[in-house]
Amino acid sequence: MMRKFIYSVVILAVVFSLGVVAPPGFVKAGTNPDYQLIIQDPDEALDDGLDLKDIYAAVVDETSLYIKGVTYGDWSSVFKFWVIFMDVDQDTNTGATDEDKVVKDNYPEGVHGIGADYAAWVGYWNYVSPWGGNQWDHNNKIYYSSYNMDDETHTFEIVIPLSGIGNPTAIDIVGYTEDFSGPYDYAPDDGYATYPINQLIEIAVDIKPGSEPNSINLGSKGVVPVAVLTTDDPEFDATTVDPETVKFADAVPKHWTSEDVDEDGDIDLLFHFKIQELNLTESSEDATLTGETFGGDKITGTDLVRIVPAKS
Repeated sequence: MMRKFIYSVVILAVVFSLGVVAPPGFVKAGTNPDYQLIIQDPDEALDDGLDLKDIYAAVVDETSLYIKGVTYGDWSSVFKFWVIFMDVDQDTNTGATDEDKVVKDNYPEGVHGIGADYAAWVGYWNYVSPWGGNQWDHNNKIYYSSYNMDDETHTFEIVIPLSGIGNPTAIDIVGYTEDFSGPYDYAPDDGYATYPINQLIEIAVDIKPGSEPNSINLGSKGVVPVAVLTTDDPEFDATTVDPETVKFADAVPKHWTSEDVDEDGDIDLLFHFKIQELNLTESSEDATLTGETFGGDKITGTDLVRIVPAKS
C-alpha cells in the first residue's frame, strides 16, 4: 500500500529504530480491560508479523475503545503495518467501500464488504483517519488516547476515544496488514466481525406496582417494591437483567423474585429495597433504578414518587 511513499518509509525506519514517536497527549497503555475475542484467524504461514492471529476489543468507562492485535510471528521490521477498518454505522453505503478507487488500488481484497468509516493505523501511522469521500482524511486525524507495541509478545494495543468516532453502539471490524512488497493478510480471511458496544437501555419500571401515587414514607423501616417490566415497545426482556447489579436510589435489593407483575402474560422481575437505605429526600419527585444485563448492557428506568416526610 502507498508505495509512492517509499522514501517516507525509509525515514520512518530510522525513527522507529530510536523509538515510536508519540502523538500529542500520548499515554502508554496500562489498563487491563476485559477483552472480548472478536476475530480468530488461522495460521497461514506468512513471513514474520504479516500473519494476523487474534483481534480483541473492549470498552472501558464507556468512553474508550481498546483494540488489541496479535500476530503469529515476529514483526520487528518497520516495513510492516496494520490497519483496523471500522464501520461504525453498519451502513455499507457510507464510508470506504470495495468499489472506491483508493481501496481497489491499495487493498487486494477491498474492505470485505463493509462501509469503512474509519481506519485505525498502527506502526506506520499511529492514529485514526476518517473516510473523506474519496480518500482517507489524514488532516482530521483522531489521535489514540494511548497505544503500545510489544515486540516480545507480537502484540499491539490501541485506545480510541469513542467520542472521536461518533459514540457507536456496534462496530463492524476488518483487520489488515502488509509489508509494502506484496504479501498481505486479512482477519478474518472472509467477511468481518461485529463488536457490540455495551449501551444504555432505558427500561420500564413500576414503583409500588398497583399503587397510585407511589408514596414512600422516609420514616418507615419497611421495604418498597420496584418492578422491572418486560415490554414489547420498546422490546425488553426483564429476565436478562442481572439482579446482582441492580440498585434503586443507590440501595441494593433485599431480595427479588421472577413473576408476572403486570399480569400481561410475560415474566418481570420484582425487587424489594429497604426504605432506610434509599437516597431520597423530601423534595424527591422521582427515583431511578439502574443495573446491567447479563450481556453487560447498562439499564436505567425512572418512575414518579410521592415522598411522605419522616416525622421529627
